[in-house]
Amino acid sequence: MNENDRSIVGLLMGAHGLVHTYELSIPIFMTVWLAEFGVTEAVLGSIVGAGYFLFGAGALPGGILADRFGSRPLIAACLAGMGGSFIALGLVPSPWTVGGALLLWGAAASVYHPAGLSLISTGVQQRGRGLAWHGIGGNVGIAGGPLATALLLLVLDWQTVAVLLGLPALAAAALALRASFDERAAVDQSSDADASMPSSGSAWEGLRALGRRSARLFTVGFAVVFGVAAMSGLYYRGMLTFLPDLLTPLVSVDLPID
Repeated sequence: MNENDRSIVGLLMGAHGLVHTYELSIPIFMTVWLAEFGVTEAVLGSIVGAGYFLFGAGALPGGILADRFGSRPLIAACLAGMGGSFIALGLVPSPWTVGGALLLWGAAASVYHPAGLSLISTGVQQRGRGLAWHGIGGNVGIAGGPLATALLLLVLDWQTVAVLLGLPALAAAALALRASFDERAAVDQSSDADASMPSSGSAWEGLRALGRRSARLFTVGFAVVFGVAAMSGLYYRGMLTFLPDLLTPLVSVDLPID
């Protein structure tokens, strides 16, 4: 990898890890929120589910914005939004502010994957290695994020833990804005104009064309696969969201709840 590749991949490894750290720390927090707020699993699950819904639903507009404005500002906004949402969780704790903060987190996190993967495609010469390291960063967050959250909750109240978790994303957002790399280093500049987004004057026509192309995707076969994938995601998310609460009776640990 050259210096540009390393700069991009290093940033994205950290950002990818943070996305999944926050994603999978939420179910850990749910065990505390159920006890502190006195709400039912159905109510809290609906609040959390709204944030997770935006995490998925925002990917398409996130991809459009990444094409329009570039990946760097989207990744910086994603990191700042995720960090700010977790700090808000700790500073103003209530069921409604939890819901608002998780909506902000979902909207911010949703733009990461289209922006990050687009940046690897256009800026990294050795895309295979870049994607591999990017995946490793995400898996570190998947494994380490919930573990770090659980360990911190053993010694600190959940509000403090939420604020502490939010700080690395703010630092990463500043790094994303200051890091030196070329987003288009791996793109053939001679054909770049053909792949560019329409100008602001024809943005509406571009969105209409996107809608027509998207509609053509939904043939019967694709719709079936789309439905199966959606149901798989529903079961996956439901299991992960409530698994810590289901395991609580089996592993009794006293957490500091104020």
